Order: sequence, then structure tokens, then C-alpha cells
Amino acid sequence: MKTFLLMILFLRAAINAQSENSLEIQLQNKLDELIINYNIQGISAAVNVQNNFNWKGASGYSDSAAGELINPDMIFGIASVTKTFTAALILKLNEENKLSMNDSLHKFLPEMKNINSTVTVTQLLNHTSGLANYTTQAWVDSFKTDPEKNWSPEEVINTFVDEPIFEPGTKWEYCNTNYLLLGLIIERVTGKTFHEILRSYIFNPLNLTTMFLEPEETSNGNYADNWFDLDGDGQIENISEIPKTGFNSSAWAAGSISSTAEDLAQWGYNLFNLEFLSPESLEAMLNLVETGSDNFYYGLGIMNFTTFPCDIYGHTGETIGYTSILGFDPVHNASFALLVNQSSDIESIGREFALVIENYFANNPTGIEKYNGLTEDFNLEQNYPNPFNPKTNINYNITEAGNVKLIVYDALGRVVKELVNNFQTAGNYEITFDASILASGIYFYSIAVNGKRDVKKMMLLK
Repeated sequence: MKTFLLMILFLRAAINAQSENSLEIQLQNKLDELIINYNIQGISAAVNVQNNFNWKGASGYSDSAAGELINPDMIFGIASVTKTFTAALILKLNEENKLSMNDSLHKFLPEMKNINSTVTVTQLLNHTSGLANYTTQAWVDSFKTDPEKNWSPEEVINTFVDEPIFEPGTKWEYCNTNYLLLGLIIERVTGKTFHEILRSYIFNPLNLTTMFLEPEETSNGNYADNWFDLDGDGQIENISEIPKTGFNSSAWAAGSISSTAEDLAQWGYNLFNLEFLSPESLEAMLNLVETGSDNFYYGLGIMNFTTFPCDIYGHTGETIGYTSILGFDPVHNASFALLVNQSSDIESIGREFALVIENYFANNPTGIEKYNGLTEDFNLEQNYPNPFNPKTNINYNITEAGNVKLIVYDALGRVVKELVNNFQTAGNYEITFDASILASGIYFYSIAVNGKRDVKKMMLLK
């Protein structure tokens, strides 16, 4: 079957060679390449740029033994990308004055074993709660031995959560327990089940027709078979016939949404284009904290990937036999989703895929136009210090007199501050940007000199 797949990829590459400059072809070629380079069964992907370029594609197998290929309309578990939905719901309920971000757990929930009731909603969202993660080996063993068990979130917490590992707000540690508790808070303040709120607030209004929360809901769609080394022998097996109830019921608000890549990319576009949250809520969502990793910062249910070729916000996810990544590039207003039907290095896969989009739009600018520095006319330097708090210096040089604009934008392309807008003579200039009133996050500064432009990014960390 692997030989058959290679033949398909070779033929597709030959057909595509004549139109290799098309973004659609470049994206499909990258999927075919990722299948080989990362030795993965199958992958489904979708891209949404400014809601007027929509693409979906797939490569590889759903079931290699049966010769069933992945198609773009197949459904995958999106795992921890679910957290973007849970966090967005909490922020929406804050807008509706049904809760406050500084509220403590004890306001909503009764005392629970090993749960510090002074932890705030914000600390749950950004993983600074200090609570212990329930996704331990004992948890994994539970759905291996009893895959059909339907867990309640309270039962999961009482069974698998150990004592807190640090005082709230003093450190960062990724913790799925936080998002089970957030799901319980959503149910408490709305009087409805978590899946009812997901459907009435997000899935139905945004027309995300393939999304559902398992096991409370089911789908008539076609699932991609999931592959996993369940017995630990070093070989992955097709585990699609094993019930998913145990995992999905215990993952719940932390990771049990399923979707196509197309709907997931659409959600990313909706979220970052303010089609669900207010500007203030999205700004809060992007208030980043350090994680101790060189790969990402974390906001409220959102990662900011620092090793990608361009600035990307989103989330990764891994479940039994599925891995996923949702990414959003604010410079080009582009959302993408990648779904793989086995364990994989999904962040590296996402990085390579994002590079295709970045390289394409470097030559076809959209959103905040991005050009290479035009040193014959001007030179825009990287700000220093970077990251900064709260002030940073921006230096630039212009070789001839002209009209100069220097503007700071937020991650959504909105003007934050106009630093320069006047006629300047040739020379070197230094401008100090004071971000005292701004929230932590990624910002962009753009210079325009006589109609030519350049843009760079900077990070504010408070």
C-alpha cells in the first residue's frame, strides 16, 4: 500500500508541475511531502484567508490495510484545540456579566478533593493555577481497560487529580484539570450542559456543521481511522473499532470536540476576526504569559508559537490516535488547520505548512502589507529591547527626504499608535514607543517612506 501511495503522490506532483505557483498546488504538494517526511498515515488540512480564499486538501490513508484514502471531509478528534472553544465561552460569559475573570472557584463549585478553591478563572485559563494534571498514566490505563466507561468530570477529578504542585499565580504548568473545572463553571452559570452551550453559542451560529462534542453528541460524518501503539510494541495499529467513550468523556471541556479541518480553520478565522468575541475579550485572550518553553507563550486558551516562520496564534492537540493544530497568521489574516490520524510532531508539521503560506504571501501581500527592507531608500531596524516592558526603541534610516509614517499595530492589524507622520530629511532616527497602557502580546510596527513599506514585529511582556 505504501508503494501505491507513492505512485499517487508522484502522479499528482507531475500533474501539478505546470501550475506550481498556485497556492492551492503548493499546499497540496506540502501535504504529500509531509506524509513521506514524517512517516504519518494520513493528514487533512484547510486554509482560510480573509474569508475569500478557502482551500481544503488531504493526503495519505485513513485505513492503509484496506486502501482507504483520507479525504478532506473526514472528521478527526481535535483534542486540546478544544481549549480554544472553552476559553472563548468563558470570555463570552464574562461579556454577559455572568462571571468575572477574577472570580475564584469557590464562587461556583463546592469543595473538591485536591482542588484549591482560591484559584481564579484567569489562572485556570492560562495554566497558572498550580493544580495537578489529571492526565496521568493511571488515567491512560483507565480507558485502555474500560474504553466504554462514561466519566463525569467530577469523577475524573476525584479519581486522578493529586495535590496542587505550586501556589496559584507563581508558575506556569499545562494542566487539563483546569479546563474540566472551566466546563463545570460554564454549566453552573448557564444552567445548561457544556455541549448545549457549545452548540447554541458557537457551532450553530457560526455554521460549523461538522463539529460536535463526544460522547454527548454523535455525527453521521465519516471518521478518519485513528492509529495508535496501544500495546506498546513500537508499532501503531488501527484502533478505530475501539470505543472512544472513555477518553472523550474524560477529556470533555479539555479535549473532546471532533471536526473536519475545514470547520476548524473557519473557527480560527471567526475567533480572530471578532465574529464571536468583543475586541476587549480577544485582547484578554492574547494576554501572554511565559511558559518556560522556547517554543511558545500562552494566553487564555491560546498559544503563541515563537519558532514559526511568521507570528502564529492557535493551539495544538493530541489524543489517542489523532494530533491537531489550529493556527492564525494575523499579518495575512490567514487561518489554517491540520489534522493527523496518529501521534505526530504536529508543531513541526504546522511550522512547515505555515511556511508555505508565508512564502506565498511574501510575494502577494495581504492584510498588513509586508515587504523586504528597501535599503536603497530606508532601513527599519529591529526594536530594542525585545521583548520589552513597557518601553522600547525603534531606529530607522532614510537616504532621502520624504513623507514618513511609523505606525504600531496590534495582532489583529488595528492601529495602536501613530509614532511618526510628517516630512523628514535624510538621516538616522530613533523613536521610543511606550506601551504602558497596553496588554502583553505581539505587536507590529510598520514604516512607509514615499509609498514604500516595511514591517517588523515586537513582543510586549509585562
